[in-house]
Amino acid sequence: MQTTLLGVVKVDSKELLKDGIRRELVLQLTRALQSGLSFKPGKPAELEAALARLGTQLEGFRLALEYISDYVKINGLQLWQEELAGVLNFYVEQERNAFLKKKVHSWQSTFTLAAEAANLAPPAAFEHSFFGRLVRELLYLTAPRRAVYAEALGGWTDPTGKEVVGGRMLSLLQRALGRGGLRGISSTLGFMVAAQLTRFVAVFQVLVQGELMLQLDRLHESLVPCSKLAERPPQLF
Repeated sequence: MQTTLLGVVKVDSKELLKDGIRRELVLQLTRALQSGLSFKPGKPAELEAALARLGTQLEGFRLALEYISDYVKINGLQLWQEELAGVLNFYVEQERNAFLKKKVHSWQSTFTLAAEAANLAPPAAFEHSFFGRLVRELLYLTAPRRAVYAEALGGWTDPTGKEVVGGRMLSLLQRALGRGGLRGISSTLGFMVAAQLTRFVAVFQVLVQGELMLQLDRLHESLVPCSKLAERPPQLF
């Protein structure tokens, strides 16, 4: 291991360089994601354009890192994958805090480099982080009152039949954020669904009781087994 003296302290110059590259990469990734994923809400074309620009920018970062990796003798691709995953996981972790009783604050996060970069990067003039904006925009575009899921197309379309979120959007998401980003979106949506179901069950338990519960029990008895049609369905329903 090659070391050099820094005053009276021996340091590994290669590791020092590698750590510096990591910190700068995480900072640049944070800035690119926070500024790149800005768009006018409710416009699928705006979101697609932002994702396309971001994907091109991050691809440039990755190629540049791989290019210099031979000169500084580091595994550029591995470093890229680790730090991109760390940045994405940090923001996913922070978004989950809205649905957790025991929150993980930024200073408690295990993704320390991403947490530091989040404080150093200039704050965007938005209510949420880039990840929060992205997830909420996808929910807005695919809301039942605006779009319907077409199984044949594998995506959501508006009332005129125009695709809103489909294969093209998912391809752009994967190119920009990779599998880690898609996994983070899925995980965050799962937390949102769980939170809504919890609220629904709490309200249901308060409202549905007494005579209403007895009526539902009698209806259940009339509908089972589900393998056959109930007697006099119009009157029953």
